Amino acid sequence: MGLRPCSSPSRSWGFRHTLALTRASAISIRERGYVVAQRAAGAAAPDIMGRTVLPNSLGGATVQFVVAASTAVLTESGLSFLGLGLPPPHPALGAMLAAGNDNLFLAPWYPLLMGVIITTLVIALDLVGQGLQRKFGSAVRRAGVVS
Repeated sequence: MGLRPCSSPSRSWGFRHTLALTRASAISIRERGYVVAQRAAGAAAPDIMGRTVLPNSLGGATVQFVVAASTAVLTESGLSFLGLGLPPPHPALGAMLAAGNDNLFLAPWYPLLMGVIITTLVIALDLVGQGLQRKFGSAVRRAGVVS
């Protein structure tokens, strides 16, 4: 029995997609001039892979993981708000937002606070992703090589 293609949309954008993106990026970087120059200068393959190809190919994977985490937060919040999330003893951002809507006249600040928390969490994930991409994406510029 062989491997069958995945038909579930939630699985098709998972870890496999991130690996394919990283592999495509690594193959593209492998053919660039500075990598070919290192190979011609006699650098060992593990050295080239660890110091040049891998740091430069992690930017896309970082973005993919951050987008997946932000989507997970928003999906969980939306499903919990609709009552399709975790059962009541478990904390969920969307369930807290829905509870705030039930008591809108008693505590009007509560749903606003929960909305601000969800928004802040997604923006914080985005900023972390941008920082990681800046760190991994500038490996070539730090080495003084211009592509």
